[in-house]
Amino acid sequence: MGAVKKTIFAAITESVSGTLETDGAGDALTITDLKLSPKLEQVKRSVMRGSLTQLPALPGKQTASFEVTCELRGSGTHAVAPEFAPLLESAFGVQRTAVGGLVSGAKTTSTTIFSVSGTSLADEDDILIQVGATYLKKHISDLTENTVDETITISVALAQAPTNGTPVVKYVSNGTVAASPPPTTTTFDLTGGTLQEDDEILVEIGSAYESTVVTSVTPGSGVQSIVVSPALSLAPSTGANVVVNTLAGTVVVTAAPTTTVFTVMDDGSPVVDLAIGDPILVDISATATPSWSLAWVTAVTDGDLRQTVTVTPTLGAAPTAGHEVVGSIAYKLTSDDTVRSTFSAYAYLDGDVKFSFAGCLATFKMTDFAVGNIPKLVFQVESIAWTVSDTACAYTPTNDVTLKPPIVLGASLTLGGAETYVRNVELDLGQKITRREAIQATSGTRSMAVTERLVTGSIDPYQDDSAQFSAWQAMTTAELRIKLADKLAAPNLIALRMPEITRTDVTLEDADGVWANKIPFDCGGSDDQEVVLGFIKTPA
Repeated sequence: MGAVKKTIFAAITESVSGTLETDGAGDALTITDLKLSPKLEQVKRSVMRGSLTQLPALPGKQTASFEVTCELRGSGTHAVAPEFAPLLESAFGVQRTAVGGLVSGAKTTSTTIFSVSGTSLADEDDILIQVGATYLKKHISDLTENTVDETITISVALAQAPTNGTPVVKYVSNGTVAASPPPTTTTFDLTGGTLQEDDEILVEIGSAYESTVVTSVTPGSGVQSIVVSPALSLAPSTGANVVVNTLAGTVVVTAAPTTTVFTVMDDGSPVVDLAIGDPILVDISATATPSWSLAWVTAVTDGDLRQTVTVTPTLGAAPTAGHEVVGSIAYKLTSDDTVRSTFSAYAYLDGDVKFSFAGCLATFKMTDFAVGNIPKLVFQVESIAWTVSDTACAYTPTNDVTLKPPIVLGASLTLGGAETYVRNVELDLGQKITRREAIQATSGTRSMAVTERLVTGSIDPYQDDSAQFSAWQAMTTAELRIKLADKLAAPNLIALRMPEITRTDVTLEDADGVWANKIPFDCGGSDDQEVVLGFIKTPA
């Protein structure tokens, strides 16, 4: 007799949707419950043959669904997805690794001093800096290397301070314009050049350099005959220099960090990569001892090796330059099924009866997010096809069952920006999974798609005043944010954000002698932003 507790369950993201992946020791999940429902339609034969006895039915379409329950916990390692990531990625559609960095201080410019991203310049280099439609040649008289940029001083001032993003090119001549044949605005011979077609070049015209592209190169004896487009404003003079337009960096201008807007710069590798909806940790301490604050990115402006982000909620203090911003593993919804992944699943009952499920898609409900409980995700899964065999599990699972999940104690829940005391939170992703049937499919199902979604949930705050009823009557939306950490010294954080919930009802109930509300809600907001789930490892 098979022991339920000896069940091994594994899940692997499929590289080809509907094609079974081979499972291994690292694919096993820590689960708390499993309900399998393989199905097979019986096709009856209704024939007239001189007897009322029915002929045996034939096997028809086969489908499968199952429920698998996982503890809501992170991986315990920074930038590593939780072990049940194949199920989460299938349910949400998008898994992102948000990459943080270091907070940038204020970067200002003047006509002689400014910062340039990158580290390719040096003292005494000549540079070309864009001014309007042309470039001017300047000499670096002093250079200070910073974390991801360089502050340079030029010997002759510009007419005005460069703006953020202004291109800077290291000056390296790639030849000079020959006297014969006479140069024109689109053709000239180049002495000492090594240009190639499609090179972007800067050509000296008077006191400035103009940008154009090489469209044709004809080698000659010690020269290259060059054709360019677009045409230059004037024909270059004999001896004019030509420089390959290779970007050394761009001018950096950033404002001082505030409690809602700051610039995050690359701290090495990988390059900073934040997006709207990402949860992040920001060190807002004024000392060397970190003080971490959870925030959510609501706007991003990309720069060279840096991003300027707007966050919510307002931080308790503006972050200090050089302090850390920690990224996350974030799961976001999508309406584009072409980016949604399917997964293969395997269940070994007592280790030696093997069920295989291909082309799985999932949705989920969050349960047990109540005082003193271990929160869980119940994944409701549909599969294209299934098989069963007497096959023993060929590996010893390596999933970390010793990694402790968080207990719902010491959590934070804000509704409309105000801390709101509740006993329980429920969430249902509410996705409808539709089968695409085809006569070519051996199981009857060719593929599946998520065709509807209504994210819903509920909270049960205590009855303090009339605010919940007033908001319900006015159909006022509110942001709901939840943070839960385990009890480790450097905790794993679980972060949930629903930017716009709408109360669908407010009822009164007796909570052990205290008036409380039961508030079911729908989640809305910008497209595919109804809910974001993030996992963050706090630095030790």
